[in-house]
Amino acid sequence: MNWDDPDATRLTARLRKYRDKLTTFLHKPELDGTNNAAERALRPAVVMRKITGGSRSESGAKAWSILASVMRTASSKAATRWRRSRPAQSPMGRQKHALLTDTM
Repeated sequence: MNWDDPDATRLTARLRKYRDKLTTFLHKPELDGTNNAAERALRPAVVMRKITGGSRSESGAKAWSILASVMRTASSKAATRWRRSRPAQSPMGRQKHALLTDTM
């Protein structure tokens, strides 16, 4: 392999420059090292586009993107609200719920 290749040199320089940003998830366990959540969030829109054959106009595509965003946000907020309003069934779950919601 030729390491004098300009593309390899450019890639090496870029990786060194952004090393800390590219490996943040290694040092912060609360961060996910994948983009699985983003992929799952996009999946319903991709499936709908595949089923319907996509939008036939720019305005249709924009309307769908806004609607999909609103539906995803509403769904996410409803799920979060439901989890917060319902303590788990076990005693430890109720304690955890109380700690998270300051109702202890």
